[in-house]
Amino acid sequence: NDLSRRGFLQSSLLASGALTLPGCELIFGPGGPFKPKRIFLITLDTIRRDHFSFHGYPRETTPFLTSIFEKSVVFQEALCACSNTLPSHASLMSGLHVEQHGARNNNLSALHPDLYMLAEYLGDGGYKTGAFTSVIWMQALQQGFDIHDSYTKPYDLGDGEFRYYRQADETIDSSIEWLKGLESDASLFNWIHLYDPHDPYHPPEDLHQAMINDYEERSNLLYNHWTIFQKKSLQCELFDGDKDAMIAA
Repeated sequence: NDLSRRGFLQSSLLASGALTLPGCELIFGPGGPFKPKRIFLITLDTIRRDHFSFHGYPRETTPFLTSIFEKSVVFQEALCACSNTLPSHASLMSGLHVEQHGARNNNLSALHPDLYMLAEYLGDGGYKTGAFTSVIWMQALQQGFDIHDSYTKPYDLGDGEFRYYRQADETIDSSIEWLKGLESDASLFNWIHLYDPHDPYHPPEDLHQAMINDYEERSNLLYNHWTIFQKKSLQCELFDGDKDAMIAA
């Protein structure tokens, strides 16, 4: 259910303060040196930093992430290796640039066979490894995972409309089922990839309606300030307060 998914994500994100390598006895995280038994990597596809509420976006778009923001280490200068999903994640899992690992686009392009991937490295160090992804081309990153559970076919939404990814609740539920089957003291690496911020958009109805209502309110506000702008621009009297209000809208 929604509550268990939310609790799972929150405990996962707060527990995964740092990443370890099997050859390292200790690493340094927010609380000092330690070697975690559970590593959760959760990736959100196509989500813009400047549209996070806790990064200053005026609309309340990320209430869950905002709730754990103050308890987390946030990297302000993090950059991805590529704007496409598969190449970017391949770099994340291999530590290599796109031209080095070989996955140049999202068409299930093959990685170089001699790569030693993160999941392999952790598996060799005694970690159980599971990947739960939401788009079909992520199957190219199965290497090293004990289980790689992924979207495999389009979802027929009716009226000739299809969704070409698995929604977050289904992906997270699959991950939870895998975790339930592990021994309680198992060391594990769990990668969860979510695609919902990417088009085509099919948000839950309550969130969809909230964004629509907010959009209509902001559109009216923008129209009112645009009217002021048109009037005052003719008189060369557009004040800073008006410009700030238009930008905020």
